Amino acid sequence: MPGENRLEYDLAGDGAHITYTQVTMNDDDPMQSQTLSYQAPDEQGTWSGNALHFQTSELGTLLTVTLQIIQVMGEETKLTLFLPELGPKLSPRSVPVQTIAIRTKRVDPTIGPPATEQMQTYQVYHLEGTRTFSMFP
Repeated sequence: MPGENRLEYDLAGDGAHITYTQVTMNDDDPMQSQTLSYQAPDEQGTWSGNALHFQTSELGTLLTVTLQIIQVMGEETKLTLFLPELGPKLSPRSVPVQTIAIRTKRVDPTIGPPATEQMQTYQVYHLEGTRTFSMFP
């Protein structure tokens, strides 16, 4: 689309496929939209806007979304994607990326059934793919 910059991470590995897209409009009133799509064998979905939570850390930018909440069970599942620091977005080209995402499932024992196992579990996805930056004047 004219007057926009588009940054996209397209990542896959360990049975998961994740796409993160950030579009910035370059008009008089700049706007930005961001979307994360996640597909795995047992769940899938797309999140945008306030559903995306960013945190800067020494590991890079952490992008977290809540995948699922089951209130009666006291269960919450989140996905955190590590967006690594890369060189400047100067030219429209694809850059190879290796990173990880962590799917965290947390059970609150005060709400759900009594905990007989650990209350938080992790699934790590080793991801490879590309970061692409495109400019449309």
